[in-house]
Amino acid sequence: AALAAGAQRALRLALKTAEAQKVFCESQNEAHGRCVHEAAQSTTRLQALERSLVEVEERLGKVAAGTQLSGFSGRLAHNEAAQKRLEQRMKQFEAEELEGRFSKLEAVTKELKTQLQELEPRGKEAKQAEDVQSRLAMLEASMSDHGRQLRGCQSLADESARQLKDLDTAMAELQGAAVAEALFGGSAAPEDDAPVKSDSGPAMEALASQLARLEEQLGAAKLPELRREMEDLRSGLRAPEPEAEAPIVEGVKVEPAAKAILELRGRLEDLAEIVDERNLSQTRQVASLVPELKAHVERLGKQCAQCSAKTEAFEVRLDLTRTNLDTQEQRLQALSERVEKGLVRSCLPPPGSGASCAAAGEKLSLFNKPKHVHFAPPSCGDQLPTLLPKEPFFSMQSAKVSQKLDELCAKLPPKEPPAKIQEEVAQEAPSRSEEKIPQDVPADGPAVEKTPPPSPVRRSISDFTGC
Repeated sequence: AALAAGAQRALRLALKTAEAQKVFCESQNEAHGRCVHEAAQSTTRLQALERSLVEVEERLGKVAAGTQLSGFSGRLAHNEAAQKRLEQRMKQFEAEELEGRFSKLEAVTKELKTQLQELEPRGKEAKQAEDVQSRLAMLEASMSDHGRQLRGCQSLADESARQLKDLDTAMAELQGAAVAEALFGGSAAPEDDAPVKSDSGPAMEALASQLARLEEQLGAAKLPELRREMEDLRSGLRAPEPEAEAPIVEGVKVEPAAKAILELRGRLEDLAEIVDERNLSQTRQVASLVPELKAHVERLGKQCAQCSAKTEAFEVRLDLTRTNLDTQEQRLQALSERVEKGLVRSCLPPPGSGASCAAAGEKLSLFNKPKHVHFAPPSCGDQLPTLLPKEPFFSMQSAKVSQKLDELCAKLPPKEPPAKIQEEVAQEAPSRSEEKIPQDVPADGPAVEKTPPPSPVRRSISDFTGC
């Protein structure tokens, strides 16, 4: 095969070289033809040039002789005079054209200057009006923004006022509860007030806990400051400065309103920071962590479900393999028992003949040895892939195991027919006709059955599956 392949390659190379030589020869022939054609063309051109040179020499000779000088000199003088006349006309035309254009441009510039002088005040007024309108629009937009901000400030101030009212009511209730406890705590209370005390106990505790929580959140030292700021905000919002309410006219300044708005913004930002830091920071952190925790829990639940499903499937497959192996083992045991019974019956001499059973016992012991296994399933490798799970890894392993089982089955010794065994037993038996049966093998008793050792097929399967 290697020589044939080498010969084929050599033939291919020879064919390729022949084709290359043919192409090279064709290209050389084409180049030679082109060179010949170009040489012929060059010779014809040289001949034409030689003829033109001869004609030029003849003309030069005639010119030198003075035969054609008179006509050329007259033509040259006429052409020079015409050129001078054309130059003079061009100069005159250019001067006239430039003068007319200059006069037109001067008239246009004068008209433009007069129009500009007329339009200058109107243009300035229009520009000023446009600037004023743009500034007014900007001021209106800023004032609308300020109004929205003031409305937001007012809403925040109302909310803080409600909170302060709640605090005041809680403080008043706590003070009343403290006074009541001071009045009725040491002495015995009247019978009418006893149920009131029992009912107000948990309510007072709830109010006390709520007040303690609010004091922790806001701070006892900052309560009067907050009240003062709220009063200032109320006074500032209810009685605004006249400069802020004045109509917007040209040249009016809005600095006081802007300063007041900036102060309000600063106070509102401080209040919002206090509320966010003490009330909402932890809740926001927890709220931000909740979706991540939910996603993590869902992911873990899915993984647990997948693991449980896989384990259940694997357990089912293991149970199936175990049941299949048990059935195969039972079949193997039954078949081995049948084979041994047949061998025992074939090895035992007939009752009429006086052959001894010692040789038969030796023969049976030979068949009972683990190295002589006279049974092998015909399709031991084909049944194994059905027991294993249908996955790529297990399919590869099952293929390897089936191959190994086929090799083991091929190595097993062939099964000997019972007729051959009978002939061997008859040849080895002594000629004595009457001999007692030894005690190891009773005549009337059942045949000796020994459990066969595990076959190599079973051993390989148990090594692979671990069961």
